[in-house]
Amino acid sequence: MSLIDPLDTFLQNDGKVDSFTLPVMDAMQMRHTLFWRQDPEDSFSDWRIILESSEDADCNDYTTEKNTAVIENQSDVSDILSTRELADDGQKSYTASNNNNHHDGIATLSEETTPSTTTFHVHRGILASVSTYFQSLFKMDLRYKTCEHESQTSTIKLKPEAVKSFPAFLDYVYNRDLGILGFERSNAVALRHLAMYFGVDTLFKDISELILLEFKKESLLDGYYNDAKLFNDEILLQAIRVHRSISNSNC
Repeated sequence: MSLIDPLDTFLQNDGKVDSFTLPVMDAMQMRHTLFWRQDPEDSFSDWRIILESSEDADCNDYTTEKNTAVIENQSDVSDILSTRELADDGQKSYTASNNNNHHDGIATLSEETTPSTTTFHVHRGILASVSTYFQSLFKMDLRYKTCEHESQTSTIKLKPEAVKSFPAFLDYVYNRDLGILGFERSNAVALRHLAMYFGVDTLFKDISELILLEFKKESLLDGYYNDAKLFNDEILLQAIRVHRSISNSNC
């Protein structure tokens, strides 16, 4: 499945921004649906995601073709999903309070490179319902199962900015309306990156449309441009250049 990028439409329309509407309900009444924020035993969590925070994480390693290729070529699954052995030594547990927006998890230090890592207790059915990345992983032929399946854990290296935005990403995955309420300038490009990495087409569309709407606020463009450079988002960089070129020609 190909991700349809609203920024491509923006560029094809010579920098014209269409009107968008993001569905927002009385979402705060639905916080109980964010099962990943609950105690993993109470919510029957059946999978873990361990994020390694690393500045040298490859931001070009999230193409849709790579995510969907696992179905076509099961033998390459280890390369496709960047499977890593799970190290349980040296873990430090912590529990977030109920009145903030953090999660219950485990913070660890790797003995080799000492990057900080965070564990999220999640649910396969929910992940697979919206993410082509996890759908491919969980539907994998039994003959090609990896250590990820044995440990029921995915270990993924992301840039610190993407790790910081991962709770907002999970909120969207578990409840779109609640997730939209978490969209901010500071996490928008990171969420666009995570949507591409994990193949979440609705998030990719929603966050890209929000970014386009905010092109009208010139004061925000430098922040978007810097974040786009950080995540090597060439389409977003091009869209910002086109918008600025049009704005300058109209002055």
